[in-house]
Amino acid sequence: MIVTGTGDTVPAAQEEARARARNVVAPELRWRGDIGDRFLNGERERLRALGWLG
Repeated sequence: MIVTGTGDTVPAAQEEARARARNVVAPELRWRGDIGDRFLNGERERLRALGWLG
C-alpha cells in the first residue's frame, strides 16, 4: 500500500499523508516518515540550480 498526500507546501503534503496513514489498520504496519525531508533540507536549492525547478 502506498499512502500519499497533497498540499500547497511539502510539509502540508507530509502531514496529510501522515494523517491518512494513521487511519490504516494492519498487523505489523511500518511506514517511512522521511519522505520529502531531503527536499526541504537542501535538495530544493540543488534542483533549482540545475534548472529543474522554476
